[in-house]
Amino acid sequence: MKAHRPAAIVLLGDVQATRPLNDEVADILALTQVAWIPGNHDADSPSDFDHLFNSALAERNLHGRVITVAGTRIAGLGGVFREKVWMPPAEPIYGSAAELLRDTKRTARGRGGLPLKHRSTILHNDYLHLARLQADMR
Repeated sequence: MKAHRPAAIVLLGDVQATRPLNDEVADILALTQVAWIPGNHDADSPSDFDHLFNSALAERNLHGRVITVAGTRIAGLGGVFREKVWMPPAEPIYGSAAELLRDTKRTARGRGGLPLKHRSTILHNDYLHLARLQADMR
């Protein structure tokens, strides 16, 4: 990274940071923009999740949205398709987090919401929302 000086880097899931992401990449933040999408293992533990989603770089999460990174509009869909929720090309079993939560036992919920493992599940409404957005083609 330091030798080639890219305008940006995009971390493509399964970061599993051992500390907040901004701390993990602190030595390059002044040199380049950093963006990321979550992978299926980024919700394996509360610390894996928190180190990304609650870091100072949380707003650089591309999942389900388009953000400008180094002058280019980039779209991101991060996480994993889970057969019990939605496995394309099949129709989704649950289209949204609210639908999935409705069938999730209270004892299985995490922090008052979806179970931790489903925080990295790709939901149909995330896909539909992203499909309506415009990213750059390169």
